[in-house]
Amino acid sequence: MAVREQLWSPDTCGCSVRERWNDATSNEARQHFFHSIERACPAHQHLSGEAVYRQVMNENRRKNTLAVIAKQVRPQFDHADYQWSFDEQRRLVVKITGFTQAHLKSLKDSADIQFGPGLVVLE
Repeated sequence: MAVREQLWSPDTCGCSVRERWNDATSNEARQHFFHSIERACPAHQHLSGEAVYRQVMNENRRKNTLAVIAKQVRPQFDHADYQWSFDEQRRLVVKITGFTQAHLKSLKDSADIQFGPGLVVLE
């Protein structure tokens, strides 16, 4: 058993965080834990330590989970049709091509249930 450490930089911002995990745990059951902040981007520099890690993880999960929901709403969904960014309020702003208004409404309703109202903006 060894504790492993990695530097992780999400694709959602410019932060870099060190996280640790126990390599004796299977990949399916493995959990990563905050160790330290190497760099906080301007959007997260007002937070400290583990709060940066939690916020960055939440934003990354929101982006990735929304793509999964989009595939459920419209099985033909392709990641090439998915453009995303975060605005100054750290809302996920998404442009998806190939979705009808009914698809977009279903996606927005699901996002509001999953993440809370207003955390995802569909354009």
